[in-house]
Amino acid sequence: TTTTTTATTTTTTIKATTATTTATTTTTATAITSTSTTTTTTTTTTTTCGTGDWTTWSPCTKSCGTGGRIRSGFNSCLNELVPDVEECNSVPCNDVCASAKEASCGSQEVGSTQFANNDSYCTSTPGVWYVVNVPANHTLQLSTCGGSSYDTRISYGYSCSQCAATNDDSCGLQSSISAPRSDTARPVYVHMTGFSSGNRGPFTLSIACVPCTDEWSSWSSCSATCGSGTQTRTRPSPCPGSVSTETQSC
Repeated sequence: TTTTTTATTTTTTIKATTATTTATTTTTATAITSTSTTTTTTTTTTTTCGTGDWTTWSPCTKSCGTGGRIRSGFNSCLNELVPDVEECNSVPCNDVCASAKEASCGSQEVGSTQFANNDSYCTSTPGVWYVVNVPANHTLQLSTCGGSSYDTRISYGYSCSQCAATNDDSCGLQSSISAPRSDTARPVYVHMTGFSSGNRGPFTLSIACVPCTDEWSSWSSCSATCGSGTQTRTRPSPCPGSVSTETQSC
């Protein structure tokens, strides 16, 4: 930036001239004006800083589940290389059933559907996968009640291609569902999603394996030795929805 300042100075000089005659002396004053000009130039230099000549990005630190990568660029003011960091590969590692995360009975799985892809299972909505190895004679209970701030859906099945059941809004906008008992241990595949593609975010999925059986105990002895009496039998650990005690006449 260049600034030019011009200053003008005006000076007035009085010159006296005397003329003499025989009878009279006359003095005449003549004003002479001179002007001088002074110019001052000031120069200010402004430097614009910038970063360029970026290197290529480094490999991402993770192949899934949000990693990071870095590159460097030359900063003209600092006269050195400066780093630039960004997130990469944010798709969850359990985005597909083949990569389902193994979860255990009694656990609370903290996850997110934020960057999940659409997956056609019970519903075609973005979700993540878990697999739970449920022991024999146990029901599997799954719940997001109180564990998310958006509308969730839980689906389960016994393979990646078989949807057995799904639940939405069992407890407000959250979900709760149970898989029935089996006589043998088996894996249960759980698909955790939002109600629609616009419902995404973090969640906490509670997983419980509750022992139960549909097998009855033996009938008790009759309450009467003659006439009319009753006898009962029980289920030691009834499954959800099952009757725990039965009575018959004897």
